[in-house]
Amino acid sequence: MTLVMSFSLIFVSILTAITQNSASMASSDAVDISVNVNSKLAQQNENVIGVNQLPTSNKALTLMKSIGVKWVRIDASLEGSINGVPVYNCLNGNWNPAIVAPRVAAAQNISANSELIIDYSPTCLAETPTSNPQYSPPDSPSTQSKWTALIFKVGMWAIAHHVTTFEVWNEPDWVFWSGGLTGYLQLYKDTALALEKASQASHVTVAVGGPALANVGGTMDTIWLDSFLQYVNTNHLPLNFLSWHTYAEDPNAGPSSNLPSFCFSKTKNPPNIPCYYTQQLNTAVYGDEVQQAKVALKPFPNLQPVLWIDEWNINGEFDARDNTSFAAAFILSAIDSATSNGIGRMSWYNVLDSNNDPLAAFGLLDYNFSKKPSYNSFYLYHELAGSMLSQSISYYASVQNNPFGTQGGVGSFSAKTPDGIVHVLIYNFIPYDPTGNFGSHTSNNFKASIALSFSGLKSGTYNAGFQTIQSTSSGKIVQSSAILNSANPRLNILLNEDGVELVTLTPQSKSQSTQRTFIILVVVLVILLLILSVLFVVHKKQMIKA
Repeated sequence: MTLVMSFSLIFVSILTAITQNSASMASSDAVDISVNVNSKLAQQNENVIGVNQLPTSNKALTLMKSIGVKWVRIDASLEGSINGVPVYNCLNGNWNPAIVAPRVAAAQNISANSELIIDYSPTCLAETPTSNPQYSPPDSPSTQSKWTALIFKVGMWAIAHHVTTFEVWNEPDWVFWSGGLTGYLQLYKDTALALEKASQASHVTVAVGGPALANVGGTMDTIWLDSFLQYVNTNHLPLNFLSWHTYAEDPNAGPSSNLPSFCFSKTKNPPNIPCYYTQQLNTAVYGDEVQQAKVALKPFPNLQPVLWIDEWNINGEFDARDNTSFAAAFILSAIDSATSNGIGRMSWYNVLDSNNDPLAAFGLLDYNFSKKPSYNSFYLYHELAGSMLSQSISYYASVQNNPFGTQGGVGSFSAKTPDGIVHVLIYNFIPYDPTGNFGSHTSNNFKASIALSFSGLKSGTYNAGFQTIQSTSSGKIVQSSAILNSANPRLNILLNEDGVELVTLTPQSKSQSTQRTFIILVVVLVILLLILSVLFVVHKKQMIKA
């Protein structure tokens, strides 16, 4: 009897292992995430999958299409030249669209919308043509008519090529504009009215916006913002979207090719740690600035612009964290912060690292088109693709020993596709690692134990697929799977520091269930045969001894 009972226990253990979720964790959970699969909310906002500086190579375009890029921000480059010949001819007013045309074509190749930036000044129109003429006002009284005629032509060409979204200039509150606030307001008026004229002539509705504020110093430039909104409202100018830029580490930027760094933090870092790895970095700033924009708009109820962060990244200059899983978790935490506060669109800066400047490394892809962890993060976000679901997240006192609160930590997105597949995208973002790693590589000192549970599931079994961005510098996606039963609708997940994981819950079909039942029966029969064989051998030995 003892022998039979031992084999019975082995059998039960094996059977349990077959039917139990393969994920494991401690019984004391740090985070509970509960998802109601029947609570369809608004559609997932995929308009936050936008980029700047889209390459025109087929390989890059294929990769960008795979992450569902919805918006591409494109410079009109009106100051540019081709083979030494300016694209704008001041003598006859002709404009050659040869620079911008392939950029627009590339965006359309991946079925993305173009946001065309009306920039910069042709030298012959510049108010100060001897010092950075491209950043000088192009619409002084003597050149105003030429500028508006040029913009009308640009607008007509763009509309004919299915481009209907226009941004007036880039970061006029910083080094890319020398005309000051007053000069920019006049520029916006002249440019917006010229685009409206092209819209009317083409019988096509266009969207005009700005001011693409740089917000240098890490805070929203309320003087520029308030003055801009007041001017637009008073002059009855179009404002279809309100745009600004947010680099989370600003003003503690890393080194560039021309400058060693811009570090204004008072925090003293340990030796050999770059000054731009600071405790100030957090993703709450993305949501905070959305709220600041809403407050600024309140006095002007007639203005209802889409809110658009059309440049964003960890840093405004080189940052080693852009090349690690830190960036993957950062992206989702920032999108979470911005979307939960009402952002309409976002455009990451940028797509491709430079192949000759190691400090120009902001891309989703490195210079040879290899996917970086940041690319994989957008890929998994695109995989959600459905109606958002109601979810709740409960943190316990010991959550990861993470002191960051809303600046970081565990968060998730939940969505359901029309065919009933449920996706939950979870991140564990640690903005500052006090052990000295500072995001340059992963220590995994802040692992998160997560209990993911589902309510509203139909009776039955489900395939649970896991796509996990590795918490390493490579940040590759690894896959695993498990089985979930509606009788115990809980998955146990251990997510590393700066880890990202997409959980996909798919109802098993009857054929799958039948196949699984068959496999279990086969296993049971094999085990029973083994038990009988062992018992027969034991019995035979006992007979021989007798």
